[in-house]
Amino acid sequence: MRALILSGGGFQGLALVRLLRADPRAVVVVADIHDRNVTTHAADHYEVVPPLAAPEAFAAAIRELCRRHRIEVVFPATAHELTALAALAGELVALGAVAAVSPPEVVDRLGSKRGLARFCADHGLPAPRLYQANEQELPMPLLLKPDRGWGGRDQRVIRSAAELPADLDAFVLQEIVADFDELSIDFALSAGRRSPVGARRRVRVSGGFAVVAETEHDPAVLGLAHRVIDALLAERAHGLFNLQLLRDGRGLWVTDLNLRIGTSAAHWADQADNPALWFARQAHVPAGETTEPPARRALGVAGTEVVRVLSEVRLIGPPDRGVRAVVFDLDETLICQRSWAAARLVQLASQLEPDPAARAVWLRRALRIAEESGLAHLFDEMAAELGWSEPDKRAVIDAYRACWPAVIEPLPGAVPVLEMLRARGYRLVLLTDNPPETQRRKLELAGLTAAFDAIVFSREHGAEKPDVAAFEVAAGPGGAAARTVMVGDNPYRDAAGALEAGYRRAFLLTHEGHERFHPALWRAALGPAAEECVIEIRSLRELLRYLPGAAA
Repeated sequence: MRALILSGGGFQGLALVRLLRADPRAVVVVADIHDRNVTTHAADHYEVVPPLAAPEAFAAAIRELCRRHRIEVVFPATAHELTALAALAGELVALGAVAAVSPPEVVDRLGSKRGLARFCADHGLPAPRLYQANEQELPMPLLLKPDRGWGGRDQRVIRSAAELPADLDAFVLQEIVADFDELSIDFALSAGRRSPVGARRRVRVSGGFAVVAETEHDPAVLGLAHRVIDALLAERAHGLFNLQLLRDGRGLWVTDLNLRIGTSAAHWADQADNPALWFARQAHVPAGETTEPPARRALGVAGTEVVRVLSEVRLIGPPDRGVRAVVFDLDETLICQRSWAAARLVQLASQLEPDPAARAVWLRRALRIAEESGLAHLFDEMAAELGWSEPDKRAVIDAYRACWPAVIEPLPGAVPVLEMLRARGYRLVLLTDNPPETQRRKLELAGLTAAFDAIVFSREHGAEKPDVAAFEVAAGPGGAAARTVMVGDNPYRDAAGALEAGYRRAFLLTHEGHERFHPALWRAALGPAAEECVIEIRSLRELLRYLPGAAA
């Protein structure tokens, strides 16, 4: 799934990035007018585009991005680009991209507070009363809100007629609801279908978005949300939506409707059917066809509280523009070797122990030995504990080698990162240890064979890593090593071997809290080179921060 987020540089775009990132196969492209922003390093690719004030240039840029990145779905991050995107939606369909935006007439009507009030009245939906400025007696205080604003921007309490602005047509006056719960509802609509509905109570708000929220399961809240959805479907609405409700002693009230995702909708990022992913998966399903029953359940788990925190992205040095080739390790760098081995052990246990209870006992013993002594010693120690003869042990090993999972999933981000690095002009090489026939099979099952310009099996070149011979073959002739970087998970085999072979830099993929090697140990073992030429990364996507494009 390949998605483009418009005006996605800020916190609104970040919410969409996090929702889409729930699918590790997603390729996320962000377009914004600023070259450095919140999501610059969160997206797979970040593109600077002309401003909306230059509509023809903006539209041309979006069409070009859809062609170049083979975009399948386009999301608006803010309300600013809704009108332009709605006008462009038909052209994007011809390019294979579905825009998550309603028809222009729906955008125009529901983008206005007065239009929303008429929409609620037409469909019998409860909403706070709007007052006209020329009414003889206004029940002050009232809440002044921009007619086409969103969030809390430019809202203020008016306590007397003298405080009314001169350009009152640009605002609405709304009765003030006191002692209320503020509820935010996120959902998506596509070709007459509705996503699961996610309701959350805003516990604490800062800077206009919820920093602490609780999943809400009140049947009345969900019931009103579905009434609003029924009305939106009747109006041919389409895309992502954020509905704002207030709950007080009198009941529930519709106060706002955003025709894009909520800024705090990352609340649903870990849900199987989060609204952004649901829309992306439904976008190309023709109207009238269903891929699943209409969803009426709420997202989330009872009692779920989500706290949003700010985090920092720290770059070590400027992006390196002198690199031509990127060499990757395979196991625990592009695929999870442990998951692959575990799947084979489960298959083996099913063959050796048909009884489920006996199979569980066998697997517990295998798990203990693998964790304590490592997989390399598993069958020797199993043989010693269970009294296997040498022929018995060899038969078990042969059976294990014959076990293969149907599919091997690449690690999160592996496929889109390889695609992006290729698009940026890098030569991509795989360098891997272990038996070549085994590694070829892994690559095929993971669907990674075609991702590389060259595949180097170290055993075919005399010795496994960290021997420099295979590194030199992977880099290529003529001093190419100086323009090559290595990406791997082992500081001894991958990082040290690459640096000894003259590579420009090594990226060491680690997992916070689960490092295979303690940082103090491997840094000391590598010496000064660790500080100068080794960069620790927590995910493959971090590579894109350091590798902006291949040197000519």
